Amino acid sequence: MVNTGRQYFLKPDIDIILEKGDIKAISQVFDELHPADIAEVIELTDDKHLGLIVDVLSPEALKDVFEFLDEESEIKILSLLKRPQVREILDEMPSDERADLFEVMAEKDKKQYLPLMPKEDREDVLTLLSHPEESAGTIMSTEYISVNPDNTVEEAMEIVRERASESAIVYYIYVVNKRGHLKGVLTLKDLFLAKKKQKIKAIMEDNVISARVDEDRERVANLIKKYGFLALPIVDDRKCLVGVVTVDDAMDVLTSEATEDIHKLGAIAPIERGYLKTNIFKSAWRRLVWLAFFLIVGTFTGSIIKSYDYVLASVMGLAYFIPMLSGTAGNAGSQTSTMVIRAIATGELRLSDTIIVVLREMSIGVIIGIILSVLAYARAIYWLSNPMIGVAVGLSIVAIVVTSTTFGALIPLIIKAIHLDPAVISMPLIATFMDVVSIFAYFEISRLVLGL
Repeated sequence: MVNTGRQYFLKPDIDIILEKGDIKAISQVFDELHPADIAEVIELTDDKHLGLIVDVLSPEALKDVFEFLDEESEIKILSLLKRPQVREILDEMPSDERADLFEVMAEKDKKQYLPLMPKEDREDVLTLLSHPEESAGTIMSTEYISVNPDNTVEEAMEIVRERASESAIVYYIYVVNKRGHLKGVLTLKDLFLAKKKQKIKAIMEDNVISARVDEDRERVANLIKKYGFLALPIVDDRKCLVGVVTVDDAMDVLTSEATEDIHKLGAIAPIERGYLKTNIFKSAWRRLVWLAFFLIVGTFTGSIIKSYDYVLASVMGLAYFIPMLSGTAGNAGSQTSTMVIRAIATGELRLSDTIIVVLREMSIGVIIGIILSVLAYARAIYWLSNPMIGVAVGLSIVAIVVTSTTFGALIPLIIKAIHLDPAVISMPLIATFMDVVSIFAYFEISRLVLGL
């Protein structure tokens, strides 16, 4: 039995063994690891040691490991193999994963590896690559089992036996007519329970939920999640079955999209590779652009404070509450925007809900603001023993929280209305914006309350 989850624990030891070139030792270590763990070791290993790893792994073991590698590592491994082994690996790859591999390949690599595949597989790769970016066509597999409505159950079972080993999904059997139009679907369980001489059209489900090949892949993934499917059939504009998206590919999409949204919320450009695999200079640059923008916007806060310096000069105690008010504004806006952006992403909120959402968040802001204002008033009295400063701070809290929750809800909906990604309006952006607004509101309210 192989051990799993040990690749990070073993990585330093493996590096030492690789440096020594101890083939026997590295072979013993790999014998104890799951192929997925070996794949992670490969992805974290220096390129100079990859040749040794390839020599250690048997052809069968390498094929098992290959399916867990990212595309960049797959390309590196292929470059170390002889043509017959490359041909064998490409031949056994699922069609969607093979297309993903060729999508990121350099042109010179495509010219080298495409001729190694049978004509049918080459055409399949080129077809999958022709679909719009981030569409269902880019993640679908063309390997599925289909039968004719007039087939008998016995005939369908024979077709399943013949094609099962090459199919991306065996549980669902799709029913297509002679023109390739999707007419129905049934499960393997349906076949087993039916009588041998029954026609497929008598036992199939003809109300098939499907997606178009050019639909957004995230929507397709959400359909699979919503209905609990193991796979979803993909059709072209003529309703002809062209492929299937399996649940594992759907989960990969949802994970990728969620990660991308989190990066956007943090004002970080999405990364193509994992955290540890991304160059530190690239990571720094992705963060620097937005941070520089926030720095520039943040200077407006200083300008506002400078313009109200006479207020601070009159009541120095007002300065004590600036960090508290600024932090509250940013946090309230970020909380609201996170909730709204997530609801938009899941389809729970539509643009038609804008007024309802804004009024709801304003109401929430009033409730939260009143409660926080009482706490802020008490704090001001405790620190300065000045009721009027307490009133100014309390009123500022109410105004700031209501404004933050309102803008936190409104801005993502506005961005959605102009057909941009709401996640781009990140929490740091809203926090920075509200920082400026909160300082202005605080000093203006304080000026009016204190009669300055």
